[in-house]
Amino acid sequence: LIRSLGFKRLLLINGALNVLALLACAFLTPQTPAWLIMLILYLGGVFRSIQFTAISTLAFADVPSAQMSYANTLFSTATQLAVGLGITLGAIGIRIGEKVSEAMGIAGMPGMSFRLAFVAIALICLVGMVDTLRLTKDAGSAVSSKKKRYLPGRQRTARQSKSANNTAHEGFNLFVLAVLEEALLEALA
Repeated sequence: LIRSLGFKRLLLINGALNVLALLACAFLTPQTPAWLIMLILYLGGVFRSIQFTAISTLAFADVPSAQMSYANTLFSTATQLAVGLGITLGAIGIRIGEKVSEAMGIAGMPGMSFRLAFVAIALICLVGMVDTLRLTKDAGSAVSSKKKRYLPGRQRTARQSKSANNTAHEGFNLFVLAVLEEALLEALA
């Protein structure tokens, strides 16, 4: 998928499908047929997996070999922080959902606080998609083989190095949002 679509297009298309899957979870009720619940959860898992894999790959795509160990350390630390933050925000989202549903007079509907939390997670995913729009068209081309930026053995130009650093930074930002989203979903489980 990455090679055929490129990172930017894949993240935008799959991100939109991910948001729709999360919104579909907000509309599940006790009367929803089991097959439909399983289909929504399966597709949601597929979309999150694709998004997480693409973002994780993009975060390291243009990091020079000499800096890879530093990038990996930062990546691992940010992952742990984002997981903790995601669980916290998930719990807060459920509590806020309880208060909002009470204020709106819809607290009697089953699982309303969870439904509102799923909507909040979908909105967080939309924020991540805004960051994806800032990616260059050839972001991550070093690993996607979509377009060669430079030949191996040659020195990068200052412009290529700056573009590679921007791609790595943007990929890292997207990764943190993806981990945060995953942690929020775990908190709701």
